[in-house]
Amino acid sequence: MTSRSLRTVCRSLGWASLLFAAACGGADSAAEGEASDSTAAEPPAGAGSSPEAVFVEAEPGEARLSNLRMLTFAGENAEAYWNPAADELVFQATRPGLTECDQIFTMDDRGRNLQLVSTGEGRTTCAYFFPDRDRILYSSTHAQSAACPPPPDYSRGYVWPLYDYDVYTANPDGSGLERLTEAPGYDAEATISSDGGKIVFTSTRDGDLEIYTMNPDGTDVRRLTHEAGYDGGPFFSADGTRIVYRAYHPTDPEELADYRSLLAEGLVRPGTLEIFVMDADGSDKRQITSNGAANFGPFFHPDGERIIFSSNLHAPDGRNFDLYLINLDGAGLERVTTHPEFDGFPMFTSDGSRLVFASNRHNLQRGDTDPHDPSEAESADTLVCPTPPAAPAVDPAVVGRYLAADDLEGRLAGSPGARCAGDFIARQFELLGLEPAGEDGTFFQPLPLASSINPHAPSGTGRNVVALLRGDDPDRRTEIVIVGAHYDHLGRGP
Repeated sequence: MTSRSLRTVCRSLGWASLLFAAACGGADSAAEGEASDSTAAEPPAGAGSSPEAVFVEAEPGEARLSNLRMLTFAGENAEAYWNPAADELVFQATRPGLTECDQIFTMDDRGRNLQLVSTGEGRTTCAYFFPDRDRILYSSTHAQSAACPPPPDYSRGYVWPLYDYDVYTANPDGSGLERLTEAPGYDAEATISSDGGKIVFTSTRDGDLEIYTMNPDGTDVRRLTHEAGYDGGPFFSADGTRIVYRAYHPTDPEELADYRSLLAEGLVRPGTLEIFVMDADGSDKRQITSNGAANFGPFFHPDGERIIFSSNLHAPDGRNFDLYLINLDGAGLERVTTHPEFDGFPMFTSDGSRLVFASNRHNLQRGDTDPHDPSEAESADTLVCPTPPAAPAVDPAVVGRYLAADDLEGRLAGSPGARCAGDFIARQFELLGLEPAGEDGTFFQPLPLASSINPHAPSGTGRNVVALLRGDDPDRRTEIVIVGAHYDHLGRGP
């Protein structure tokens, strides 16, 4: 992907995404050991810089989504999953200038307080919170090498690499790292049941891609699938009694031979994947989809009767993946997203009111993927920020067009339009490599707007947007030059 190719079977189907979240509309709210390093690596410079989430417009036909928020603004970000309180997310990201390949980060539900929580070595994937929020779960290759593993050889077509991952747990800040698996080959795609009693994951330890469960300490490993072909991407239902997963079970002799030949090289071809459900002990396996497309990233709706997943069934030869809902009996298929590129990796909050997913929509550079959140209902005067330009806005004319847009309604201090303008400026600061100089590692400094001198000043709280550009002259490191300008304005007037 300049995209993030579907680099692991746990990763997005071929391109990088940004992260989004949304409120799920509709009356029924529809909307992936051995002790080791005891502390996480120090975050790279700028790891804490993260502009606050902004509202963006949903696509026509996305009636299930409301108050869509864009949570990240650069790089390849995917597989963002809620903690049980739905106030924090853990996800994997490759950030230009920060990481060479995917590492695990956390942030709050507004895209703030970005923290690197993996070691900073190797490649990581598939992070998840424990239900009591005191640990996180992810997979990493750092025990094999501190370097990023090489990309796959695409001479045999589009394939996913099966890197030598192992499953780890750690404290939410990355400390207390513990290794749960040591089998040679691929151990990844790990998630945990809502009661914290079982971890489910995918492994090649028995010579095929199969699904297993184990205890939270890595003991009592049990194999659940035995069919020839790929079984993976498992998630428990909310009550822990069932597991939803994706699978490819080739029956044609040539397809099976191709699958086994690729597997021997540490590769898998993801062209066809169907959604399956089984009981938590591996019994009563049922195929849910039968459309011949690439269906992946399934997650149970909290009601236990529906599944949301990503698929290219409306564009089987392209990269247009959308989110769909389907009943457990395979009926009632409903398209949830309609954006013409990639939407994937959906996860509901426990009450079904919010959904986070990765998407290419509104990305600043071709191939970037970000989390989005259709968040809980906002007040009626909430403003949807206009879509930002597709590259860092170093051209003053581009900046001027955005800040002067009618949609910002004059940028009155403290207004939603001023918030959009501030978020836009913070994004440009981040993309230009400036350090955040506001509060709590952000670009923002809140300030009261009421004034005893100016009776026309609005009330409430506004925000300064503050960034730092360091010089390289050691003799002047204590000297400071402040450059300031107003970005708020007078509003719409009478």
